[in-house]
Amino acid sequence: MIDNISKMKNKNRIIAVLIIVISSVLFSLPGYCWAQEQISQDNQDYTNGNGNILFYQANNLYKEAKYKEAISAYEKLLDNNLVTGAVYYNLGNTYFKAGQRGRAILNYLRASRLVPRDPDLRKNLSYARSLIKGGQTPLKGGWIFKIWHDLCFSMTINETACLVSVFYLLAMIMLIICVLNRKTRKTLRYFIIVSGCVFMLFALVLITQINWFEYQTRAVVINDQ
Repeated sequence: MIDNISKMKNKNRIIAVLIIVISSVLFSLPGYCWAQEQISQDNQDYTNGNGNILFYQANNLYKEAKYKEAISAYEKLLDNNLVTGAVYYNLGNTYFKAGQRGRAILNYLRASRLVPRDPDLRKNLSYARSLIKGGQTPLKGGWIFKIWHDLCFSMTINETACLVSVFYLLAMIMLIICVLNRKTRKTLRYFIIVSGCVFMLFALVLITQINWFEYQTRAVVINDQ
């Protein structure tokens, strides 16, 4: 009887571990694949043939104040999926020089998804917004909202997605250890709680980033009058 109960407990533990492992894989794999795809796209190598040539051609056209041609060149890079923060940033600068501030802001926002900590980008975006009718809307909600805003937009979506996956997997690994070894439960339960809370925090950051960028890129009015 005791052996049967022991076997049943071991069986239940194995089932619990399998459920945790499968759910972890199902949760993490789509995010990992998406992040890898985005990272690969964001880190396009401009030393490859036509992409490199077109990028430097666009830069030269900008330096020569041929903004219309430069815009076409940068847009062609994006059409060919050669997407980086530098391309969006340069395109934003070109639109700004061409007097199209709305489109400049739109591309600065797109660049901020890829290089959120770039000081020149932040400066140019802030300046372009200040020139729009009504100026830049100050953040509302006090210091708590400001801290949350700074946290959300100090990282790329890829970086946040990686952190979400890391803390989720960390919590799941410790949970598996607790299921297999009861002696570790008291020690690890606090780490599981902390990892779970951090996971939820970065998950909220990720949701905020995605919703904000989606809203901002749609909300920018392309009107420079």
